[in-house]
Amino acid sequence: MGKVDRDLQATTFCYAYQQIHGKSPIFRFDVFTKAKTPVRHQFYTVRTQDELDRFVHLANRIEAAVNTGVFVPVESCMNCSDCPYSDRCKRESGMGG
Repeated sequence: MGKVDRDLQATTFCYAYQQIHGKSPIFRFDVFTKAKTPVRHQFYTVRTQDELDRFVHLANRIEAAVNTGVFVPVESCMNCSDCPYSDRCKRESGMGG
């Protein structure tokens, strides 16, 4: 089992796709090398129903934790500017805000 087979982002997209279209997709990562001549690599993965069920369980646990005040900031996130918890994250991690 490789990294693409464990990636939570792929699981999230596969879950959403299944909810909308009623079937599980084949998910593809397109990875481009940073080189003088960039090369595209494609990595494919699928999710089983058990993996999707585990994702739902995980998402529900995270939502319950946030709703009860448990908040663990993610310091490596690239999407802080769009996150609805950005100010709270900065404040609770001691980063200001």
